Amino acid sequence: MMSSPDAKKRDLPTTTLSSSSKKPKTPTLQSNVIDLQGLLHAMETNREGTDAALAFRVERCQSLWNQVADELLQVDPERHQSLHQRVQNVCQDSQPPSIPPTIQRIFLDSSSNTTPAMESEPNDGNDDSQENDILEPPTRPFVVNVAEMQKQQQEQMQEAVSQMASQLKRETARIHSTLQQQTDQLDEMEDLVTENATKVTDLTKNVQEHVAKGWRKTMGTWTLLFTVAGAFLFCMVTISMVPKREGTCLFFCAKTEDQYCRILPGGRQECIPVAEMNVGKQQASESSLDGECMENHKETNQRDARSAVNVFAEEAAIDEIDPNIPFYNGRPFSGKEIRKAAASGDLRALSAMLEMKPEFIDAQDSNGWSALHLAARSGHEEVVLYLLEHGCNAALETSNGRSALDIVYGKHGADHPVAKLLEEVFESRSTPPRETGKQPPAGDDIRSAAQTGNLSQLMEMLLAAPDLIDAPDDNGWAAIHLAARAGHIPVIQYLIEAGCQTQIKTKSGESALSIALRALGSDHAVVHLLAARPDAEPMVQGRIFTEHDVRLAAQQGNLELLKEMGAIKREWLESQDENKWAAIHQAARSGHMKVVEYLLQQRCDPNTLTKSGSTALDIARNRHGDDHPVVTLLMESQRSQHTEL
Repeated sequence: MMSSPDAKKRDLPTTTLSSSSKKPKTPTLQSNVIDLQGLLHAMETNREGTDAALAFRVERCQSLWNQVADELLQVDPERHQSLHQRVQNVCQDSQPPSIPPTIQRIFLDSSSNTTPAMESEPNDGNDDSQENDILEPPTRPFVVNVAEMQKQQQEQMQEAVSQMASQLKRETARIHSTLQQQTDQLDEMEDLVTENATKVTDLTKNVQEHVAKGWRKTMGTWTLLFTVAGAFLFCMVTISMVPKREGTCLFFCAKTEDQYCRILPGGRQECIPVAEMNVGKQQASESSLDGECMENHKETNQRDARSAVNVFAEEAAIDEIDPNIPFYNGRPFSGKEIRKAAASGDLRALSAMLEMKPEFIDAQDSNGWSALHLAARSGHEEVVLYLLEHGCNAALETSNGRSALDIVYGKHGADHPVAKLLEEVFESRSTPPRETGKQPPAGDDIRSAAQTGNLSQLMEMLLAAPDLIDAPDDNGWAAIHLAARAGHIPVIQYLIEAGCQTQIKTKSGESALSIALRALGSDHAVVHLLAARPDAEPMVQGRIFTEHDVRLAAQQGNLELLKEMGAIKREWLESQDENKWAAIHQAARSGHMKVVEYLLQQRCDPNTLTKSGSTALDIARNRHGDDHPVVTLLMESQRSQHTEL
């Protein structure tokens, strides 16, 4: 398609101004002018980009200018001239340097199938707005190779992408190098800080050692001074307090060149000339040979007299201490030494001390242990027999309520000779005559027969007094307790058939089963006999458990033990203590998820209130927060209960 020269000139703005009057702008003209101004502003402020992008901007700018040039010239010549100049400058500056304007026009004008030719136009008299690159109509048709154009564009785009990748790689390397430098600097700073900290630590240690050495040196000096002063003072006081012979000096005898002075009794000082002392010495030396025998005899008599005086003085001193304190092997003794002899089996020392002090035979220590208890625990049969023959109290109990027979049963068993010996004593006397001297009540006879295993005697007494079958002693021990401790199965069977209470407790809270378990072990036949009772305490893993143990197992998270006890007594899972705490409260407080889940499966009520009015959910929420699994489980349980209702 051929275009006229006048139409071609409108492709670029001209500086020719129309003399016609201004007309109002149409909405299309105004919109195109605004788009053109925005595009010009963008091209003026940002002239970077690929060749294809720049060519597209130039094409868009020329297209908008062709749409508004004629109409804008008629409406606003001044604005037409201004926009024309800007369009020309921007299009020239935005042309890629590597692509001539003609080829750029061909590449960007997809609607043209001809090759335009360059033609020079004469100047219109305006040097600033010459149109040197106006395209003339083509002289011959030309077919554009679209594939080649696309290939060139693709190569240009690949080159641009390659340049961008290279630049990005360089920037990445630079950033990596910067980070490496900063990391090295931080490492150096860390090493410096560590070195400074080490120096400070060493300096602190040196200062502390210096201060400690100075303090020790100072203390050593003062200690030495005080030691010397104290020794001197002690020597002076000792010298002043030691008795002096007549004529000796009190401290230091004053001696001069002419006389020798000494202190006499009463504080009087006597001075003797040195010449007289020499004369006296000479006379003494002359008579020394004559009186040598007499002096030796005199010294012997004096030495014997002094030894006799010392013996009498020691005896007098002993008598002055306390004539009532007994002595054994030169040492005083008391109930403590008697108990030691009984525990060690020293019968000779025990008998010697008890002959002097027989009242010490039942002396007890702070825990209530006597010589009989200690001898029975050690299994000394001869010592136990000696103590029993000399009237010791066989029924005497320790502070925790254990007699000598209990100790033997627990330590050595019922077959030990000491146990047999003590059982014979209980058969012969139900209560010790040393204690009260009165006839024991019938209840004591029944308990004694049960303890010794005398079934025939027990049956006779229970036939006469059946109401005394559960009669307890002062410590709450009944016949069933004593028979269980001794392991007498026939006696226990008879007592059960006679209607005794197998669950009666002593004052210390022990039942017959717990006593047998402690004294005989979990494998004994007595334990199995009592545990088989329907009212017996549940026994799991060789132990007797109570309601408290169920709550304790829930608190500790011992699920296996809790299941075993729950299988024996289901009602214990919901039992409460004095504060109304049940097993589910303890498990929720400790956060044991599996225990809480098991208790909920056993239909334990999660809404059970404690004494303070808290549920298991309240306790778990206050203890662990709303996000804990136990809290979630209890909330789901409450929602399911509401749904069922």
